[in-house]
Amino acid sequence: MKRKLIVKIWCFMAIIATIVACQQAPADNEIWYTTTNGQPLGLTVSSISDTYNNGRGVLKFNDGELEDFIKSGIFEGEQTLESVILPESVTSIGDGAFYHCSSLTSITIPESVTSIVDRAFSHCFSLTSITIPEGVTSIGEEAFEYCFSLTSITIPESVTSIGDDAFYRCESLTSITIPNSVISIGGWAFSGCSSLTSIEIPESVISIGGWAFSGCSSLTSIEIPKSVTSIGSSAFDGTAWYDNLPDGVVYIGEFLYKYKGTMPANTSIAIKEGTTTICFSAFDGCSGLTSIEIPKSVTSIANGAFCGCISLTSITCLATTPPSCGHGGIGIAETTMIYVPKEAVKAYTDSHWVKYKNQIKPIE
Repeated sequence: MKRKLIVKIWCFMAIIATIVACQQAPADNEIWYTTTNGQPLGLTVSSISDTYNNGRGVLKFNDGELEDFIKSGIFEGEQTLESVILPESVTSIGDGAFYHCSSLTSITIPESVTSIVDRAFSHCFSLTSITIPEGVTSIGEEAFEYCFSLTSITIPESVTSIGDDAFYRCESLTSITIPNSVISIGGWAFSGCSSLTSIEIPESVISIGGWAFSGCSSLTSIEIPKSVTSIGSSAFDGTAWYDNLPDGVVYIGEFLYKYKGTMPANTSIAIKEGTTTICFSAFDGCSGLTSIEIPKSVTSIANGAFCGCISLTSITCLATTPPSCGHGGIGIAETTMIYVPKEAVKAYTDSHWVKYKNQIKPIE
């Protein structure tokens, strides 16, 4: 009799264990979590049930309300929140959803999520790794900024844009693979990632924002694919690659990136043939620059390329097709003459260079 009772108890326990094992994910109206102190979060919202048993917290929401609460930043500033498992019903992680959850070490994001918006995990100082599921198309501004402990992150092929400041000062991040779906890398996106030793920018990328990799002091080499048409101001300043270069004109592939160091007085520069783009603020503050020759190969001169070049008296532009220069202009004074091929004067004055029409002269 006693033996039969023991067998029944074992069977009952096995059934319970099987049920628990099968429930590997929360229901659509639940979020599972743990805390550093083993206590419930104590949320005081009447429509949410918050319980904590056997080392797990369960937040239960009224039907249809869970995602609205995530978008409203319900977890913002929850200092004891340690881990989170989100249900398959979640499609978006909203603005500041887990902002300043300083003890958060892990989060399970379901495949149903398609967007991670601004500040979603900003200031999660203890977060060590994260996998972004397939289906997410964009990583919002400041999404992971100040995640000091983040060492690895998986970005899927579905992502097309990485927002401004997305990984700003993720100081433990040593490497990251940018998939061949990303078109734009925002300003300051990886700035201050001081442990980042390598980065491969795929052929899909068209634009790299200002200061995107600035302060990545361990980054020793940079290669820009031919797909890139725009590099923002100071995008690679403060990298080991840039700091180890001698003073003077710095090129990255077909880009004239900037002039490094203090330019001597009465300097004339001939940009090398094959250069296609002069980057934002490339010669900003180069008061010693008096003249510059731009080859036929240049097709684009970014806004403010010559801002603060107070001694610049002449620009010789050899291209017969006017390089694009944007509505903001190239940052020259009214006293700077622009010399172009005789047959191209009309093309320049009829184009976006029209603001300089009184300064455009034929090359004699």
